Amino acid sequence: MNFNKSEQHAIVSVLIAIMEADGVIHPNETAYLNKILSDFSTSESEIEEIPVFDSVVTPLTLKMMTKNKRVEARKIFVGMAECDGYSDPCEIKIIDSIF
Repeated sequence: MNFNKSEQHAIVSVLIAIMEADGVIHPNETAYLNKILSDFSTSESEIEEIPVFDSVVTPLTLKMMTKNKRVEARKIFVGMAECDGYSDPCEIKIIDSIF
């Protein structure tokens, strides 16, 4: 899926929020995030520009995407929530708050 940079930054912001939601950052979550960053061709300097998850701005950016992009983004978020073997309710709450 071809997300623009603004969409990519919003997705990464959500992924980081999901990683941190249960208070434990599992190595599988770090690997998953690194894969997405690689898929997005995100440079190290660009990572520093990615805004922290904002419960208003970030979902607004994602809601403005096409339906197909929103479906793909949700798959990415669910993948992050599941990659450590347990989808914490706090992680699911973040995902559900966006869509």
